[in-house]
Amino acid sequence: MDIYLSAKPTVKDLSALFEVDLPVVVLDDWDDERAREFGSAHTVIFTENRSEFPYGLAFQEQTEDQESWLLSCARKLSVGLGCRVLYTGNPVQPDNPFLCVVFDSGQAFLANDEGSILAEGQGGPVNILRRLPELDASLA
Repeated sequence: MDIYLSAKPTVKDLSALFEVDLPVVVLDDWDDERAREFGSAHTVIFTENRSEFPYGLAFQEQTEDQESWLLSCARKLSVGLGCRVLYTGNPVQPDNPFLCVVFDSGQAFLANDEGSILAEGQGGPVNILRRLPELDASLA
């Protein structure tokens, strides 16, 4: 599962935001020189695309509860960077590959990325379906 952002984070942003959750970040395709200062406990690969969430973070190291950890990271990025953040998984219907979670100012929304530029390389924007107040409560 990946996280996509509407604003480009810097290495400094990521380091500050994940001081507790992700104390060590290595960015392979972004700023290798600066990233080496953080060590190698986790690897984050930075990607870009043409969607409304043009900056992707792919986390290479798996944790025991990957989905909860990534949802928490996505929310933290949304609040900390003041941008919209999309997490490609979803706790509502985990078997539906097109449902995802979008955080806007830290609030969670269920979304559908079928037919979107992000999911398919062409099409329109990600479709926001509804708020997920139960997810907001579980991540607070």
